[in-house]
Amino acid sequence: MPRNASGVYSLPAGNPVTPGTTIEASWANSTLEDVANELTNSLSRTGAGGMTAPFRVADGTVSAPGFAYTNETNTGLYRAGSGSVFMSVLGVNTVQFSTTGLTVPAGKAFSVVGNATVGGTFAVTGAITATGGVLGNVTAASGTSTFHNLLVTGSVTFSAAQTFDASKLTGTVALVNGGTGAATASNARTNLGLAIGTDVQANLVSGTNIKTVNGTSLMGSGNITISGTAAGGSNTQVQFNNGGSFDGSANLTFDGTNLTTNGAIFATGSITAHYSDDRLKTRLGKIESALDKVCALEGFYFQANELAQSMGYEVRKEVGLSAQAAQRVLPEVVTSAPINDQYLTIWYERVVPLLVEAIKELRAEINALRG
Repeated sequence: MPRNASGVYSLPAGNPVTPGTTIEASWANSTLEDVANELTNSLSRTGAGGMTAPFRVADGTVSAPGFAYTNETNTGLYRAGSGSVFMSVLGVNTVQFSTTGLTVPAGKAFSVVGNATVGGTFAVTGAITATGGVLGNVTAASGTSTFHNLLVTGSVTFSAAQTFDASKLTGTVALVNGGTGAATASNARTNLGLAIGTDVQANLVSGTNIKTVNGTSLMGSGNITISGTAAGGSNTQVQFNNGGSFDGSANLTFDGTNLTTNGAIFATGSITAHYSDDRLKTRLGKIESALDKVCALEGFYFQANELAQSMGYEVRKEVGLSAQAAQRVLPEVVTSAPINDQYLTIWYERVVPLLVEAIKELRAEINALRG
C-alpha cells in the first residue's frame, strides 16, 4: 500500500507475519511488489532516477538550513518566513529570495563576473563598481559609483549630489544628450556654433588688447589678476580687487578715488587733469603783491637727504622750491606729499598764475620808470 499524506509507509495487510507462517505466493508476491514500488519511489543516494513530484524539506534555520550539505551542514537554503528564503553560507545570510525579488543583505557584495542583463530597474543604495560596460540608462541618485571602461548606450543622469570626473571621459556625447558631440575643443566649438573672438574669448597674447564679452567691462566675482614678466626677468602683477580697489606689484594702488604709485609716471602723450574753463569758475580776486611773493621764493639745487633716501628716493641733482616758503606766500599750491602726509610738496603747475601776475607787476614798474 502507498505512503500516507505524511509520507509514512505501512506494510500490506497480514504483515508482519508470525513465526511458522507458510510463505504463499499470493501473500508474498503482493507484499514484495508493494515494497518494490515504495523503494522505486524513494530517492537513490547514487542519484539514479529523480523526483516525479515536488521535493519538500524542513524550513531549517540560518545555522542549520533545511536544504544543506553533508560536509557543510550550515550552508544551504532555509525558509525564514512566509515568502522569504535565504541562502546561508557557513551560518551567515548572503542572499534573500522573496516575492519582491533578490536582495543582498547589508555588508555583502553583489558581484557579476560576466555580463548582467536587467530588464527593469536595478536599484542600488550603495556603491556600484562596473569594470565593463553598461548597456542602457544609468541614473545615479545616491552613493558613489565607479565605472571603468564604461559603455553606456542610453543616457547617464546624475543627481545634484553626484560628481562626475570629465577628465576620465573618452569618446563623445551627442548634443541631444547634453554633450558637444566632439572629442576636441575645436570640433566642440564648431558643433556648438561658437566662433573665437565673437562668442568665445581668444587666448590673450602679449601686445594685444583684452576684449570683453559684452565689449564694455571685464567682470569677475573675485579678484582679477594680470601677471607677467617684465624686462630683466622681474615679475610684475596688476590686480583688480573685488572690493573696488586696484593694486600693482610696483606699489601701484587705486582706492576708487586716488591712483597712487611710489615710482615715476611716464607718458608719451599729454596728461590732462582738473579744469580751467571760466564757465566753471567763480573768481575770488587777483593775486596781490605777486612780485613780492615771487621774490620771497628761492629756486635752488638739491638732492635727497638720508631721510628721503630711507623713504625710497634716489640721490640725484634736482631743482625746485621750498614747500614751506611757498606755503607762506601762496598756500594754495602746497599739498601733502604722496610718500607721507606728514611732509609737503608743491603743485608746480599752480605756481604759473603767480608768475604771470608777477611779470605783469614788473612790467608796470618798468613802464612807470620809462614814463
